[in-house]
Amino acid sequence: MCGSIMQNTPITGFRTKVFSEMVIALAANTSWYLWNFRRGLIKQLLSQGHEVLLVAPSDDTTPLLENMGCRYLSIEIDRKGKNPITELGLIIEYFRILKSQKPKYLFLFTVKPVIYGTVVAGLLGIVGIATITGLGTVFIRRSLLTVVLKNLYQIPFRFCAAVFLQNKEDGKLLLPKKKKPNAKIFYVAGSGVDLEYFRFSAEDVGNHEQETFTFIFIGRILEDKGIREFIEASRVILGSHKGVEFQVVGPVDPGNQTGISLKEIQDWQSEGVIRYLGKVDDVRPFVLSSSCVVLPSYREGLPRSLLEAGAIGRPVIATQVPGCKDVVIEGKTGFLCAPQDSVDLAKKMAMVLKLSRQERLDMGARARVHIEKNFDEKVIIAQYLSVLSASTS
Repeated sequence: MCGSIMQNTPITGFRTKVFSEMVIALAANTSWYLWNFRRGLIKQLLSQGHEVLLVAPSDDTTPLLENMGCRYLSIEIDRKGKNPITELGLIIEYFRILKSQKPKYLFLFTVKPVIYGTVVAGLLGIVGIATITGLGTVFIRRSLLTVVLKNLYQIPFRFCAAVFLQNKEDGKLLLPKKKKPNAKIFYVAGSGVDLEYFRFSAEDVGNHEQETFTFIFIGRILEDKGIREFIEASRVILGSHKGVEFQVVGPVDPGNQTGISLKEIQDWQSEGVIRYLGKVDDVRPFVLSSSCVVLPSYREGLPRSLLEAGAIGRPVIATQVPGCKDVVIEGKTGFLCAPQDSVDLAKKMAMVLKLSRQERLDMGARARVHIEKNFDEKVIIAQYLSVLSASTS
């Protein structure tokens, strides 16, 4: 099987050892995920002379990844699929691709690639490195499937060389209780944020007593991201405050069981509750023109939208749940509200509206410092690269 490659001491930084060129594969359930969350890691691997192979379903980001210099192999994944025959076919397809390409390392992201890819990597003697980025709907709405998936998540802990987790709560829930995992376990601050790309700016909409004060939701339009609570809280605030606007940025996701239909979003917009800006390639202009970023998610790994907001210097409102609460310093960089509670969310929005312009700017400045200290993408990438360094030492 994959075998352990890490030392017992935790990874704290990048070892500058020069690696020999090798084929390194990354697998995820969408190309969009690799482009948005692992682009920095891909760039670093390419800069070191490695051949980077990407295995994921094709979408409109696939050409962008290929233009970086990656080699790309498309694979079909039904994210909601539970048909045993179809799922076995996916495992066989992973086996076919990886056997023919022979990567030395396989970085695995998102649920099915993590589980199925680990099995295949073990069979082929490929070093598997899995990342569990957040437990999502199945662990929010507990059912028999929750138990099944929790057991399946034991596979990477047993057969991968390393498993990266993004918050302690996920570790407590998933780590084997009776037997020490074979994989080395590391906690990382999500996928981090590019602090040069998301530059700090003290400029915002301005004094909300004279100009529009903008709350913005950024993320996939899912119930589990708290979009319904955002809508309900927006209605409350619109009924009691003037000069406030609510924007929503992000793609619809019909492949997700908690996805919201485009028609419902359009109905909210017709009602005058929100302005829907759709899916965008660059969120920076929207964060820059906002006054506060809101993510009332039910559970996260470590949400990128909050990291980007803090890096740019915007206060945030998020929920007191795993992942979100790890990013926000209550009362200093933003506010935390109760999960699935639109009333409490509206209260936190009202608290932000009561802040003076200078108080909000100070909050945004503290957010930037917090992100710089704890969520720099370069540090997270260095932790992943240290896995490769350790295996060649």
